[in-house]
Amino acid sequence: MATSQSPNIAPAEITLSVPELVEMVGRSRAWLFAVLKAQGVTSVDRGRYRLADVMGAITGHFETLARQQRDRLAANSRMNDLRAAEIEQRIEAKMSGLIPMSDVVAEMNIFRDIVLQHMDLMEPDLVAAAVAGGSTADVPALLDQARGRILAAFGHALELARTGVDPTDPDAAPRRAHK
Repeated sequence: MATSQSPNIAPAEITLSVPELVEMVGRSRAWLFAVLKAQGVTSVDRGRYRLADVMGAITGHFETLARQQRDRLAANSRMNDLRAAEIEQRIEAKMSGLIPMSDVVAEMNIFRDIVLQHMDLMEPDLVAAAVAGGSTADVPALLDQARGRILAAFGHALELARTGVDPTDPDAAPRRAHK
């Protein structure tokens, strides 16, 4: 890049033509003019600009871009923080309405025990009614089968409550294997 100026000119006073500036900056004329206009740089002569002013304008342009990027990143960060806080609030609200699993299990065990106790209390009356009615059914064996089904159902309910997977669902076995 050759300048038509003598070497005695102070660096702050060096002027270059638009083609020289375009070559030096490595950008298009349109980009250079847009930056110069946005930064308020005017030519010193027709088609000639003070190098210091051009470099200041380009530096100012990139500082503005960097500031805008920082502002965007800061705004995005604040938005992400707000979204995270909102999600946490929603989760807390949903969790506050849930019953702790230990309470669920305790209540299910109490209910199971009550059902089995009532069956034990009813057994003598059921046996007596069967005998009085002339039935040959083995009432204690039938009640034992019912107790087994009840215990199995409570076991399934506890498994469902613990894992969220219904152990009686034939399609659940592959899902349990992947957990």
